[in-house]
This record gives sequence, C-alpha cells and structure tokens, in this order.
Amino acid sequence: MFALVLGGLWLWVVYSGLRHVTRKMGGLFIGRSRESRDTWTDEEFRKYNVLGGEKQPEPDSIDSLTEDMEESLTAQELLADNLRGTIDREREALARLEKCAAEWADRAALALSKERQDLARAAIVERLETKDHIVALQQQLGTDRALLAGYEADIEKLHQKLAEAYRRQQRAYARIERAGQAERTNRLLGEEKGGQFSHELARLERIADEAEGRAEAHALGDRRSLADPFAALEAGDRIDRELARLSQAHAIGDAAQEQRRAG
Repeated sequence: MFALVLGGLWLWVVYSGLRHVTRKMGGLFIGRSRESRDTWTDEEFRKYNVLGGEKQPEPDSIDSLTEDMEESLTAQELLADNLRGTIDREREALARLEKCAAEWADRAALALSKERQDLARAAIVERLETKDHIVALQQQLGTDRALLAGYEADIEKLHQKLAEAYRRQQRAYARIERAGQAERTNRLLGEEKGGQFSHELARLERIADEAEGRAEAHALGDRRSLADPFAALEAGDRIDRELARLSQAHAIGDAAQEQRRAG
C-alpha cells in the first residue's frame, strides 16, 4: 500500500513538473500568455527567447571544404612518406636478420662436423632467437604495409575528389559567366535596347545625309559661280552669231532685189 502511495506521489510530481515546463516552453513560441507570465520571470523570458531565436551556423563554403581536403591530403601524404621510410628500414633489417640466421645455421653445422655439441647448441639457440626477431619484424612489416595501403587508398580518394571538385567548380564558374554574358547580350539586343539602337542609327544616318547634302550644295554653288562668266560669254557669242546670220540674210535679200530691178 505504501508503495502505491509513493508511486502515485511520484507520478504527480513528474506530471506537475512537465506541465510547468510545457507552459514555459510554449511561451517562447506563442508569446507571453497569462500562464507564461505566471511561470516565467521577465529575465528568464528574455534570456530563453534570445536563445530560441539564434540562427543556425552557415554551411561550409566550397573553398573551406576543399581546403580541409587539401590539408588532410597533405597530412596523409606526409605520414605515408614517413611510413614508406620505416618500411624500407624494416625490410633492410629483415634482410640482415635472415642473413644472420643463415650464418648461425652454418656455424651450427660446422660445430657438429667438429663434434662440438656445445657450440652447435649455442649456434642453434642464436639462430632460433634470430628467427623469432624475424617473425616479429615480419608481423610489424605486415602491419605497416597495411597502414600504408590505407593511407594510399585515402590519398587516391582525396585526389579524385579534389580533381572532381575543381572540374565541377570550374564548369560551374564557366556556366555562370556564360549565363551572365547571355543575359547581357539579350538585354542589349532586346526590344527596348534594340529599338533605341535603331533609332540612334537612323538619327546618325540623317545627320550624315544632311552633311552630305550641305557639302554637295556648297560644291554646286562654287561650280555655278565659276560657270557664270563663261555662260555670259556663250550667250554673247550666240547673239553675235544670230546677228551675223540675220545680217547675211538681209544682205542676200537686198542683192536679190537689186538684181530683179536691174533685169
């Protein structure tokens, strides 16, 4: 019975606390209600309202992402180079140990041929210890080679990802530039700009026509001013020729009349 009472009391406390918190949090989204004024102090409301209105951080830019990949690539390439040096040294040490083990085997055989069991036994012990070092070094070499393979795989992936990112970035920049130039071309060749362009060309052509007309009129006036004296001379010459013709005709008429009289 006591456990039931204690459980009910605990549920009531939890329910009351949740309802209190719910009223407070609701005030952040629906404003200061009467209940929120009862449960929030002004300082609490201002504090949590500011926190609730904080903006999410901006996503990383392409440059920052590629910079992170380049830094990781540089670090892994350095680690891989160091590991290659370690592997080379381990391989050299392994070759020396294998040569040493072979030498101890030859010494053990020599001691046995001379019936020196003690020396043969000592040589075999050294050979076995050398073989143990060889096994341990081979295991370490295998581990380092596996690490190097992991670095090389990651380096290759980073190279491919960076190359793809740079290609796509350059293509995107080229497309943006092309779109900007196309927009500018369409704006320049659009109806408004095109009409204004044609209007200005037509106005310029009219100005050119007027300038050429004035030049031709001026040239014609100069030719006329020069031709006026010659025109006067030509007109006088025509008059003289006409007078001579009339005088000659009149003389011929007079001569014919005198001849008729004489006959």
